[in-house]
Amino acid sequence: MALSGRGRNWHGEGWRNARETCGVRGNARSVLVWFVAGLSLLAALCLTLSPSVFPSRVVRAQVGGWSDPVNLSNTETKSWIPAIAADDFGNVHVLWGEWLDDDNDWGDAIYYTMWDGETWSVPNDVLISPAGAVSDLPAIAADSQGRLHVVWEAQPGIYYSQAWIQDSPWLATAWSPPKAISLVGRGRAYIAVDDEDNVHVVWIDPPPDTRILDGELCPDCWDVYYTRSSDGGQSWSAPINLSDSVYRPAYPFLAIDGQGVIHAAWDEHNAADQAITGGYSRSLDGGATWSQPWDVGRDVAPENLVSLHVGLGAEGQVYLTWRLWQAAGTFLRRSTNGGETWSPIVRLPQLDYGGYGYLETASDSAGRLYLAASAGPYENKEVYVGQWGANDWMWLLDVSDTPVHSSRPRLVVSEGNVVHLVWFEHTEGQATIHEEGNMEIWYSRLETDAPHLPARALPARPPVTATPAPDAYPTPTPVPTQASLAPPLRLDDSPALSPNPGTAIWTGMAAAAVVVGLVTAVRLWLGRRGDRR
Repeated sequence: MALSGRGRNWHGEGWRNARETCGVRGNARSVLVWFVAGLSLLAALCLTLSPSVFPSRVVRAQVGGWSDPVNLSNTETKSWIPAIAADDFGNVHVLWGEWLDDDNDWGDAIYYTMWDGETWSVPNDVLISPAGAVSDLPAIAADSQGRLHVVWEAQPGIYYSQAWIQDSPWLATAWSPPKAISLVGRGRAYIAVDDEDNVHVVWIDPPPDTRILDGELCPDCWDVYYTRSSDGGQSWSAPINLSDSVYRPAYPFLAIDGQGVIHAAWDEHNAADQAITGGYSRSLDGGATWSQPWDVGRDVAPENLVSLHVGLGAEGQVYLTWRLWQAAGTFLRRSTNGGETWSPIVRLPQLDYGGYGYLETASDSAGRLYLAASAGPYENKEVYVGQWGANDWMWLLDVSDTPVHSSRPRLVVSEGNVVHLVWFEHTEGQATIHEEGNMEIWYSRLETDAPHLPARALPARPPVTATPAPDAYPTPTPVPTQASLAPPLRLDDSPALSPNPGTAIWTGMAAAAVVVGLVTAVRLWLGRRGDRR
């Protein structure tokens, strides 16, 4: 008993003596505990306060109801000139050309991402041209069955591919082998799908005969050609020359109204590639025959029309919009009878395009027309969106809102009341696309008070029909496994960002710091309690 009592007494006295004689060690332990706890708290704050852990995007002030612009591409190489489409199932699809080799003047691969209403898929290269040719300037359309149709430029050549939304189109294996629509086409292709899922394509090809332009031989003259597919892109009709021009057509667009009328519009340039006028043609029989081209610019002369675009409104309305080559202003004409007759020209002021700029229109379910444009001096060109009222702007906003060059806006409306906008931007200090720096694809959206049209349920994918590809077709680009693809980020009130390449590393380091810090602190605390017993 005495021994036991002495032992207990020794333990208590020994602990007290140790505290008195080794106070420095006790203080050091206390300091270590607080240091580790502070480190853990700092790491936890990094995880909590940062939406994507050291994000690469720039947060900008939201204007006029538009969501904060977000970087969709977020790659180390240059990304430019996006295309966008909305389907009937609540999804939005975005593609662009990626400059994997910075020594080239054009993209080497087509990148793709999809928004399903809550998340953006991780961007991935899904399409390349045969024989390593250029893969750039894509256009996309969706049909009623869930199939995506894409055309792009190879220089030379126009290629087509398709993928089913049901097959995860963010993976390269979901896309069909490239099929040549033209082997000599210069590009600038555009694609549209009608209510019966027929696919329609326009692009520019060399003219049938040698052309003399401005008194000289024109070796790089073009015409606008058209083709269609009635079997989901498996076969295509013989090309039709829509423009048959004496100039150099460029930048064709297609729009198909609710009555099945197909509308085509394009620019006309001179030998120096300067805008002269614009052409328009329509088809009343599904693309089998076309009207003679209408010189839209003859009512504008002596000014030169440029950036002619054809878009749709509500209840069969069709809009032609354009700007002038060397003067400020945006101009509009409207047709309510399928393009048979057109309203007088309406001028929308306030935009000075600074040499060149691009237009695109879209309409919501209330019939309100939205117009996107890139305007301003080249070094600080901005992307604007305006809503057109009776004869003027209802509002006009700078959505890109950045000190760098922003250009090539594309616009689409989904579910009747959500306006989606994409464009590309330079990085700070990058004067032209060929200088060092980067280019990225940016996105913003606006939810309007127009009637909401509920998304349809995605139907089951039709059975696969085997169609072996010719040997000349390339193998698909390498596909990341599901394990290697970062999980999509969730949405709250704004679209999710693609994670940047360092996100997983920083997340792991921060999480590890939290775990190590907490474990160390607990062990020290438990050890201290044990010593007190």
